[in-house]
Order: sequence, then C-alpha cells, then structure tokens
Amino acid sequence: MKRLLDLLNQFFEVLPENLRKRRIRVWGIFIIITVILVAGIPRIRIDMTMESFFNQDDPVKVLYDKFRDTFGSDDSVYIVYKAKDGDIFSAESLAALKELQDELLDKASSENEEDPAALKRIEEVRTIINVSYLEVQGDTLISRDFIDEELPKTQIEREQVRKQALAHKDYPLFYLSKDSKYGGIWIRTDFGTVLETDEAISDSDFASDDDLSSSMKKSDENQEMPKYKLTTMIEYADFVREINKTVNQSKYLEKFEFYPVGNPVIMAFFNDVLNVEMEILFTGALVLMMLVLLAVFRSFSGVIWPIFIVVLASLWVVGLMGWLGVVMSMMFSLLVMLILVVGVAYSVHIMSGYILFRNEGLDHGSALQNVFQRSALACLLTGLTTSVGMLALIFVPIKPISSFGIFAAIGVLLAFIL
Repeated sequence: MKRLLDLLNQFFEVLPENLRKRRIRVWGIFIIITVILVAGIPRIRIDMTMESFFNQDDPVKVLYDKFRDTFGSDDSVYIVYKAKDGDIFSAESLAALKELQDELLDKASSENEEDPAALKRIEEVRTIINVSYLEVQGDTLISRDFIDEELPKTQIEREQVRKQALAHKDYPLFYLSKDSKYGGIWIRTDFGTVLETDEAISDSDFASDDDLSSSMKKSDENQEMPKYKLTTMIEYADFVREINKTVNQSKYLEKFEFYPVGNPVIMAFFNDVLNVEMEILFTGALVLMMLVLLAVFRSFSGVIWPIFIVVLASLWVVGLMGWLGVVMSMMFSLLVMLILVVGVAYSVHIMSGYILFRNEGLDHGSALQNVFQRSALACLLTGLTTSVGMLALIFVPIKPISSFGIFAAIGVLLAFIL
C-alpha cells in the first residue's frame, strides 16, 4: 500500500507539468467532452411522482400498472369549496356549482381548438349534483344523478336533498361536510394512463365470450402489461393552471372559496414554486461562495476557477443523465448541492496550497508541483471514500435514491478530475 501511495504521489507531482506541455490537446478534449455531455441536458426527463420511486419490475409497480389497466387513472384533483353564504344547498350555491361542473365537463369534451387542451385530460367530474345515486322503485333498482337536471326550487326540496345526502354512507366527508358548509368536487384525469403507442382498436381486438374465458385462465406472468407515457411536470402545471383559471372566475369566487388538493396540484407546486426556488437557492449558494472565496483568496482566479469547476461538473453529470435516459427525481437538488460542496472543497485545498508556496517564493511551476504532490492524493482519497459511500446507496430498493447514489459518486469524481 505504501508503494502504491508513493507512486500516486509521484504521478501527481509531475501531472501539472505534463498537462501544461499538452495544454492544447487537453483543452481540445475537454471542450469536445463538454459539448457532447451538455448536448444531453435537453433530453432530461423529470418525474417527481410517487411512481418514480419504484423500478419497473417492482411488485408494487406491477400491481399499480394492473390497477391502472383495469380502473384507469387514480391521478385526480379534489377541490374543497366553502359556500360563502354558509350553505352549499342554498339556491345560489347549487346553481353556481352546477354551472362550474358543466363548464368543466364542456371544456373536457370540447372539440373547439380555442378551449385549453390541458382540460381535455379530464375524464370525469363529480359533485353532489351529478354523483351516482341508487334508489328502489317497486322491484326496480334505478341509478340516477343525485340531483336531477332541474335543481330543487323550494327550501323544503333542498332540505330533503340535504337529508338524503347526509344519510348516504358515501357522500358525507367527500361531497359534503356534516354541517353543509363545505363541499367537494372530484376531477378524475387520464394522467398516467396514456399508452406510449396509440394503436387503433379494430373489431378483432374485442374479445368474444370464449376469448374472455380462455384469457382468464392465463397466468399473470404471461400477461404483457401496457407501457404508459410519463406525465411531465409541465403537463401537471398546465392542467392545474387551467383548473385554477376556470374556478377562480369572479362569478364563482362570489359564491365559493376553493382549496384544490391532489397529486397534480402537488406536482404543479413542484414545477412552479420549488423548482424556481431551488434555482434561486443554488444561485444564492454560488454567490455566497464567490464572496467567501474572494474574501479568502483576494484573487479573481481564486473565485472563478472553483465556481467554474462545480458548475461544469454539475452540467457534465446532468448531461450524462440525459444521454443515459435517467429520469430525474426530487433527489436531483441534493445531487447538485453535493457536487457544489465537494468541488469547492477540492479547489480550496489546491489553491490555498498554491498560494502558500507562492508566498514562500516558489515560481508558478514549482508551486503547482509541490501542492499537487502534497494535496492531490488527499483529495483523491477523499473523493474515493465519498464515492464509495454514495455507491452504497445502489442497494437501496428505492429508484431515486439508488440513482442518486450512482450519479453522486460520478459527480464527486468528475469534480476531482476537473
């Protein structure tokens, strides 16, 4: 081991001079690699949904795909609304709710190109007005909308509707609160159920009774599950933005206060708020580091080179993820921050040593040779141990964490190399 460390020290001692002799070739290779890797950044896909936490062959993911194949998307927006007059069954509240419900359904089924395309992702809108209601008339079981097309006109009729809603086992705490001050609007979407290849369905695709009987006998292992398109953060954000634009019209805000929740709302929040704030946080961290480096080194190069290294290492890693088709998750911000911290630490070690030797009277080449001989090996060992620690995360059966471990290790080593 001592022999290996001595060889590494000797390698690092002559490395600066060897690189300076071949600086044209080194810069050329560096620029080519940078251009190639940075070109992969537009290929990056971002997925911050819970689905991204599972591998494709994970039993949970397999069962979830079967669920979607059978029942459709469970990606819904649920809007809690509060009646400003204190009663969701008042004539004004019911009229406004029906108008909002119909407007959402009309935009979802509209073929007018001027209507927002995002709202055409709506599969179903359910409120206390059109929720399914079963009733018995003689020997017949009838399914109808809870409130008919014609809204109740008198207070007595509205009170009867309220009692029926509160007596139903499924309506309270979903479509209405027990005090009738709050209601719920459930909007089901097609997010996560759009197939990667949209193939036309022919008559032969519809199974006969015999076909269904035989298919039921097939084992799950022989069934090929459909592959669904990844719903992007921008799609979620556009959808929620259009929903908010619709419900926040003055004619509805005069009657209700709205509180939307659900996975699309959370994803839109990530896209519109957290991602923007992470950019601000990253930029602020860079500015703070620049000020500290300027105060420590009192040198323009002492500020530019460390920042240049960490930014470039981050771009290389992100570009590599793009070319490899790796989907970025909410762990990405931690990855960038890790590269930022480690890259600046490497730079500070080397540059502080260089300044020390220059102050002792050594020329540029000798100062470089001495600092690389004394500090480069320590930086290498630090980088290797950090990378090994990060690589241990690949054994975690949670996809974003295992991916973070791999690319954190790569990012740390890239920062060292740069």
